[in-house]
Amino acid sequence: MRTSAVDNLKNDLSNTIDKFGDTMDERQTKVTDSFKGLFEQIKRYLFIAFIIVLLIVLLLALNLCTNLFICVHTYRPLWFKHQKNSLYNQNNGNHFELATPTATKNYYQRNSSANHP
Repeated sequence: MRTSAVDNLKNDLSNTIDKFGDTMDERQTKVTDSFKGLFEQIKRYLFIAFIIVLLIVLLLALNLCTNLFICVHTYRPLWFKHQKNSLYNQNNGNHFELATPTATKNYYQRNSSANHP
């Protein structure tokens, strides 16, 4: 009699523990599934943010290249000197003089006086 009471108590306790474990497993599965959905959303938003940042970086690089191109072809600094007889080379050492009417006039006056002694 005593053994059956202990066995019944063991069985009841083990059934209670099993039910508790099953309930915990179900809740854990629900929590895990909800986190999976959340992680998928976060991954999607991070991917979209990465694409936007990449586009911004590409636009900034294009802008920098355009600005450098305009600067080099407008001012022609010393290291970009490749035309031998241009107005740029004949401007009395002012390496940033633009082709203004005054600069053009000075260039032609110097050349005409040099060609006609």
